[in-house]
Amino acid sequence: MLDRTLLGVYLPVRIVGALASGWVGSVIGVGLVCGLMYFLVRRKVPFTVVAVSVVAVLFLQVGKKEFRHSYWQQGEAGGVLERATSWLNGSASKWLEALNSTGRDSTGQLSSESLQRTSLLPQVSHVLAVTPSQIPFQGAKTYSYMAIALVPRFVWPDKPSVNDANRYYQLVLDYQRLELSMASILALDA
Repeated sequence: MLDRTLLGVYLPVRIVGALASGWVGSVIGVGLVCGLMYFLVRRKVPFTVVAVSVVAVLFLQVGKKEFRHSYWQQGEAGGVLERATSWLNGSASKWLEALNSTGRDSTGQLSSESLQRTSLLPQVSHVLAVTPSQIPFQGAKTYSYMAIALVPRFVWPDKPSVNDANRYYQLVLDYQRLELSMASILALDA
């Protein structure tokens, strides 16, 4: 009973905190840990947790950009609950607007946007295509953030962000130019 009570308190607090951070991975991490624990105890794949996690990613992805613009770039102030509800409301309004539109283009576009952000296939194929013919192997440089990620932020408050690793990847492999050319191809296809 104590375990259930602690989980009943911890999970909502952790999810709200993750939503307030602006990181989809933090929100999904809760589901991942719960699903892993369920699997280890019951030896069954928790399909409900997997389905809820997938829906959460698709739902939250469309409001992330607006949330980050408000709270990260413009520096708006807000408490944990305010920030979490802001992200949820932003995503909900975009999905409702798309569902209420007359055509299927809006919902298809939001779904496509969400799925593109979760897919690593274009990135992997780009790396394979240009390495080492155009861009030399980077050695262990691309794995350096993995060690940094293990250090808790309370130990290293000014620890580099995972975005620094993403920027390095985009800069070295010229990935932004690839995204722009893929976007123009998709626009021509539409």
